[in-house]
Amino acid sequence: SCGADPLLLVSGTHEVTAVNIKTKEAQVVLSNLTQAVIVDYDLKNGKFYWTDVKENRIYRSDMNGMNRELVIENGLVTPDGMAVDWVNRNLYLSDSHNSRFEVAS
Repeated sequence: SCGADPLLLVSGTHEVTAVNIKTKEAQVVLSNLTQAVIVDYDLKNGKFYWTDVKENRIYRSDMNGMNRELVIENGLVTPDGMAVDWVNRNLYLSDSHNSRFEVAS
């Protein structure tokens, strides 16, 4: 929302933490993950996305960790790169095992 302090999302393998840039306060927003590696945020829909390199899947949820959804579950071996394009509504991802860069919409 407008006027809110900026946050930095940090993946810590088994949890995702939101760090307030101004106050330095950290809050775990999602826990009990298998092996989260990459985290990104969709400004338009207020969702954050993360890759799980052990499950080889991509998930998303609300910033409070609620409404967890599986976004991509097939065809990934090592989803180790991802970016959310909140303007054009695309999800860009890389899979180093398959030497692939893909776009999902």
